[in-house]
Amino acid sequence: SGAGETTRPMIQTKDKLVGAANFKRVNPLSDRFDVKKFHHIEVFCGDANNTYRRFSAGLGMKLVAKSDNTTGNSAYSSYVLNSGDLTFAFSAPYGLSPEGPQGEEEEREKAGLPNPGFDGEDAHAFFRKHGLAVKAVGVLVSDAEEAYNQAVANGAVGKLKPTLRKPTSADEPEGEMMLSEI
Repeated sequence: SGAGETTRPMIQTKDKLVGAANFKRVNPLSDRFDVKKFHHIEVFCGDANNTYRRFSAGLGMKLVAKSDNTTGNSAYSSYVLNSGDLTFAFSAPYGLSPEGPQGEEEEREKAGLPNPGFDGEDAHAFFRKHGLAVKAVGVLVSDAEEAYNQAVANGAVGKLKPTLRKPTSADEPEGEMMLSEI
């Protein structure tokens, strides 16, 4: 931009972008449920420990949570990095075996998995096909059951029905959350 130029407000037309002042967050014609914000991005990888450490060093993000063999998770490892509003989860399945908590959601829940919808075979297949890649985008909503039901009613494929998650040990933060996946 040259000297003396001024910035003009964007004008909304059919062929131009809408300026921030004209942006509408709520659209009753398309919004099916109340979305608060993006919560996290989950990346599937072959080695979650190595991958999270590289991202942490490269981006200066701090480790804020983990689930792996040391926490009683024998199906997969997952490490969560955070910086401000940005949260990444890096997850990798352990080897496939009949001993692992595969099968029905109730069995996975009994096995102490933080995400009862985790499927080791699906995770392996995803990683073989895509390599290091985003597998999930977490969205914080007002009502997870309503969001799940609305999404499925409008064509989404349900992966995990709404499931209430509570702390399983005194080391975990207090509170609970409703988790669902499509």
